[in-house]
Amino acid sequence: MSMHRRRRYALLAATALVAAACGNGGDGGEQIETADTPAEDLEANITVWAWNVAAGALDGLVPAFNEEYPNVQVTVEDIGRLDVYDRLTVGLEAGTGLPDVVAIETDRMPTFVNAHPQGFVDLGPLGADEHVDDLSPSQLPQSEGPDGELFSIPWDGGPAAVFYRTDLFEEAGVDADSIETWDDYLAAGEQILEATGTPLLSIDMPSDDGMFRTFTQQQGSFYFDENGDVAVASDEAVRTMTFLQDLAEAGLVSNDAGWDGLVTANISGEVASQPNGVWWSGTLEDEASDMAGQWGVFELPAPEAGGNRASNLGGSTLAVPAASENQEAAWRFVEFALLDAENQAYMLDEWGLFPSYLPSYDEPVFSEPRELFGGEPIFELFADTVEDIPEVNYTEDFSEAQEIVINAQADILLEGADPETRLQEAAELIASQTGRDVAE
Repeated sequence: MSMHRRRRYALLAATALVAAACGNGGDGGEQIETADTPAEDLEANITVWAWNVAAGALDGLVPAFNEEYPNVQVTVEDIGRLDVYDRLTVGLEAGTGLPDVVAIETDRMPTFVNAHPQGFVDLGPLGADEHVDDLSPSQLPQSEGPDGELFSIPWDGGPAAVFYRTDLFEEAGVDADSIETWDDYLAAGEQILEATGTPLLSIDMPSDDGMFRTFTQQQGSFYFDENGDVAVASDEAVRTMTFLQDLAEAGLVSNDAGWDGLVTANISGEVASQPNGVWWSGTLEDEASDMAGQWGVFELPAPEAGGNRASNLGGSTLAVPAASENQEAAWRFVEFALLDAENQAYMLDEWGLFPSYLPSYDEPVFSEPRELFGGEPIFELFADTVEDIPEVNYTEDFSEAQEIVINAQADILLEGADPETRLQEAAELIASQTGRDVAE
């Protein structure tokens, strides 16, 4: 049970909260403890920072929000992902110049909270505590503070599966439904390569370790263990990197640079499949809309027969900076966007943002056929895996560890380095740079 859920039970036994200021806000703001102003009486102008489809989705909700909150003006600013982080960092340092609501990727949230523990509003006392059990268990820990605070609400998640080209699989005589293990996946890749000359998947070997994280989390491991010790040389991590090396040495991996390289390799048929987060469906539906029926999805293969087939790649949250002078209105907007099943379904259908809010999985969009995927209701498959995704510990040192692991991956996949030896070196380097212990 997470710290926040433990705190929730304590709160349920307590008396009703009383509106008051407290010292948690910091960095230029004071935090309110309740948000009970009638919707029609709430007046404020709030600003939201986000990027790309996240900004579009939030902006698309504003008209519906204003039907309930006619006197709250919402301005959504699409300022780009890296600009959000740059401006957020500067604003948190200064305690000013911040928006009322900000989008932050799930893996980045612990870093910001650690650097600025007083910089965000604890949304639990404002009403979020009531919804904790309705949020994806694997997404929630990254939103929590050290004392059980809830500093952001998980938004979109990245339950993972394998997207594949049905035409290439069919040409090679491979039945995707028969792929249940990593060995099955590798064997299917060899069959496809021999029949079509097409590699199985794309990895940006020197720059991105998404596959490593996905398959390692699938086994319940990650960069750090539950104690915060460095675990990049765990048995699960070594098994994962060895599997990726096996794929590469068999000629089944296309080394493609960056996001554009990944998209191009998949849509042009330079690779036959791609393990990825559910958000990849939105990219395919947008970029490959003329390929209806040529795509399919199957569950991640398990490391061994009968093993776990659920994992996660990516995700984001919404937070309210403590410096906001409109915390109640900001919270109401976050609540409206992320803790409402219909609004979450809208953002999935229109923007490909997969909810972390579990009640939304009963919405019709989850069972609706998707034309690109041969009419299959693919979101059901992803929703069915969410509660099986292992919870892992990102810590505030995620970014530093990632850079070191990516360098190790490049040596292993491109230079043939021994996975166990190279990951042990990476673990020791991460430990020396972060002051952590290497996990036993």
